[in-house]
Amino acid sequence: MRWAQVLQTPSLVIDSQVFDRARLAKGEFTLLLGPDEEGRKAYIGICMCDGQVTVSVLAEGLEKYGARPDHEEWYNRAYLAVSLNPKHDHATRWSYAVDDRNEIVHEAHFACPGEELGDDAARVLDTPAMPQAEFEYLDDSRFFARLSFADEGLWNEVGLAGLALRVGFHEIPMPDSLAWPNRVTWAKDSPLTFGDLYKNASSLYVDSMDLGKPVWGGDPSPIFLNCQFVSDSTRAGTVKVRIDLPTDGVYEQGPFKWDCDGANGQIEIPLIFPFRAKWSNGLENVARLHVNVLDEQGDLIWNGAFPFGFDTGILVRERFGGIRVDRPEPTDANFLNAFRSFILSHLPNYLAKTTREGAPSDFYLEDPEGGANVDLSTADALDQVATMIAERFPNWQDALCAAAMWVHHPCVTRHSSTWSRVSNSASIETIPRLAGCFCGDTTRLTALLAEKIGEQMKVPLRGLSMGLRGHLATWVESPIGVVVIDGMLGLWFHTLDNRQLATLDEMRTQREIAERVWYAPRAHGHEYFFGVNNQLIRPFKSGPLVWPAANDGR
Repeated sequence: MRWAQVLQTPSLVIDSQVFDRARLAKGEFTLLLGPDEEGRKAYIGICMCDGQVTVSVLAEGLEKYGARPDHEEWYNRAYLAVSLNPKHDHATRWSYAVDDRNEIVHEAHFACPGEELGDDAARVLDTPAMPQAEFEYLDDSRFFARLSFADEGLWNEVGLAGLALRVGFHEIPMPDSLAWPNRVTWAKDSPLTFGDLYKNASSLYVDSMDLGKPVWGGDPSPIFLNCQFVSDSTRAGTVKVRIDLPTDGVYEQGPFKWDCDGANGQIEIPLIFPFRAKWSNGLENVARLHVNVLDEQGDLIWNGAFPFGFDTGILVRERFGGIRVDRPEPTDANFLNAFRSFILSHLPNYLAKTTREGAPSDFYLEDPEGGANVDLSTADALDQVATMIAERFPNWQDALCAAAMWVHHPCVTRHSSTWSRVSNSASIETIPRLAGCFCGDTTRLTALLAEKIGEQMKVPLRGLSMGLRGHLATWVESPIGVVVIDGMLGLWFHTLDNRQLATLDEMRTQREIAERVWYAPRAHGHEYFFGVNNQLIRPFKSGPLVWPAANDGR
């Protein structure tokens, strides 16, 4: 389960003179990859002349396996691949490659890693201009390759872009290519894991970005920039932060002062991730964190933008458990955050345990504070959860909010593309055992839990699945009317005076009810609640797949 990460950002500065094979052979290069245990190594030269960026490689180490694959159609070819992140936005990826047949690849994507390694949030963008390329075998052990492309649109305000390099050899079986930066275990080829390419030498280089454990709303979630300072004059300044919620607005934080001693230092940024930025339907609307580092004179010396959300880019989570927080009064000016803290503090911050760790089953959720452990493999597991919620939240409306947030816990459900083979085919009890979900499954799980809570509290509650043409949420028929809760996002909706849950009729006529807790309750320009009177309402059903199939010890 991905959460806390340190983004490694090694840096390279572009050269102003072309790296031909003779220059690389003389030992002049921007970067040396290898040698690895197989003896492979690659001398990389990166330069810019007349608005053209050229990446050249002199690779050695082919002799062990021969110079070419045995068959022309064999896919393991020798190649040079260059991936760029224009504007240093950590979401846009331009890919250029040339292989030993002089076949050229040039593609552009929006590319963000998701919750799991298999989750690639991506879509095709307009293709960049075709690069110039060449590939030549020099002998049985070496090849030379080059890619050249226009730098238009590549650099951000301080002349910075993201970069990843791969040099492939055609071994059989093919090992990992030589790569820069070093590959990570939690993402594939993603701009979030690229290194930094500088157009000119800089007074400040960021070696890594320590994200800590980002949490939504409330208290700050500090992140740290680990820096190298080249100039003695650049040891202090300010950091300005803005959160960009496309279609909604831009929200500034800071400025925050920073001051470092020595050639290496750390800049702390006390960020607050607004919980209404959790999710938008459509990658182009994903929330963005913009970080701008300024020196004492107010000049911009480093900047970058980073996508974030509950399931893509930088992952932000809720802070469950901890010291119990009292329920705020409706008149509390900070009611939305305070109420979330109230709900979260009364719910367990589960740890997933298996039989290898001494748990009674492989589907065991341990409450570190004790008293709310639950074995999800038992037939009455959800009844136990409903009982726990009803006991801790005597107000049935608060209990419904707690049900949505319980489902949102990452040990219960995690939004995942790998769930596509199971979605709507699993029994509701199976969903938390596998800890995956699409919104249709969290809707069913939340609806069933809402009904069980109603039975515990002797309140007539009926859960249904509500299709929103781009998302699904849980419709609950209640004594005050139809209310909406969302287990995938951990959301609920209060009236604007905070005195009770808003009814769907109120949400249809007052846009702010939804938007003050969710900045993008819409898809493809289609509203989910405001002005919409024909949401698709269906009974939730239990799918045929039950896993594990037997709970009787067989």
